Amino acid sequence: MLGPWQFLSRVRVRWPRVHVWTGRAYLLAVLSGALGGLYFAPTSVAGQPGVVGFGLLAVFWLYTGAQAYISIRRRDVVAHRRWMIRNYALTFAAVTLRLELGLLQLGGLSFDVAFPIVAWSCWVLNWLVAEMWLRRR
Repeated sequence: MLGPWQFLSRVRVRWPRVHVWTGRAYLLAVLSGALGGLYFAPTSVAGQPGVVGFGLLAVFWLYTGAQAYISIRRRDVVAHRRWMIRNYALTFAAVTLRLELGLLQLGGLSFDVAFPIVAWSCWVLNWLVAEMWLRRR
């Protein structure tokens, strides 16, 4: 729930310390979630596609968060913002997974067929949308 507030320029400009501390809390939550994802990925009910898909999601979540942190420590605000957009796109994979899973099941796919698909599509599609958005800017 912290992510969307970080993208509001009004918050960053009027309350920069709030942005910094909220950002730190967000990245700690990402670290915790990604480490949990790495721990639980091998037990995915989606089989091998889920193990690899969720495992890579966790790795990329850690990587983009680390790059965002490194960028801001170097005072490279532009790179920081770009990495955080990618990171939040990966964070939003949890929401996308639930939407896609529901839609695929409404479309007639069983859970056993749909879940391995969304183990990948929930984050790959988000990342692609973020990259397309970044390239247009």
